[in-house]
Amino acid sequence: MPVDSLEPPIVLLKDGSVVRVYLENFNSIKDKIAKILFLGDILISFGDFLYTSKTLSPSGYVEEWWVKDLKKTLTERFDGNITKAAEITRISIKRMSSYLEAPFDKKPTAKEAFRISLHLNVPLYPNFTFFWSNLFSEDGSAASQVVHHVGLNR
Repeated sequence: MPVDSLEPPIVLLKDGSVVRVYLENFNSIKDKIAKILFLGDILISFGDFLYTSKTLSPSGYVEEWWVKDLKKTLTERFDGNITKAAEITRISIKRMSSYLEAPFDKKPTAKEAFRISLHLNVPLYPNFTFFWSNLFSEDGSAASQVVHHVGLNR
């Protein structure tokens, strides 16, 4: 499948924040990096797999699948009524519609992604499915820490 984007590296900065590294922000963060958490995607052509007889690994959860899951929920739970889903999630109809029409260009904020996931039972938007297995907190409640940080408890 042709692609026009790859996931960039993700780094931990000395101040404790976690950011994706892009050409636009690299110069401003390069001296602040404490640890590389994810090296980023690598693009390997199918021909290389075919030539070496290697099995292709399954894809991670991607925006196309997320949109299908969201559409399925809207159809099954709301009879396609996006207005009702927008009310429940407290996301404008215009923004909710934009996710359905252009999931790569119109991405939900972290708060919106969590609201959609929690209120509509849709998996979390792929851009926010970080390495959850690496999350921890002192009391072991990583999810509650994330919900508090994102501000969903307000």
